Amino acid sequence: MSNSRTQKLHAQHVLETIALGIAQPVALPRATIEEALREAITDGRLEPGERLAQQAIANAFQVSRMPVREALRSLETQGYIAAQYHKGYLVTNSMVTCLAC
Repeated sequence: MSNSRTQKLHAQHVLETIALGIAQPVALPRATIEEALREAITDGRLEPGERLAQQAIANAFQVSRMPVREALRSLETQGYIAAQYHKGYLVTNSMVTCLAC
């Protein structure tokens, strides 16, 4: 992805597509969001270097930012994403590379 605007639009589209595939209301929003994002990262819909913003994810899943924050922290500890101070999270290369092995 070349510029940040294109990345933002692509990420937003992917998030909305993921959220549409999940029946609402969600019983366990944190776990559901975490699983959906992990799946999108591992199958390549969210590409390495793509930025993930809490508010955009919350809007796509129609939840508050709290379950999103919890899901992102869990994905960070698993190595799927990396936090950037005051900028949100970035999808990392490590899990995509690992899965290709």
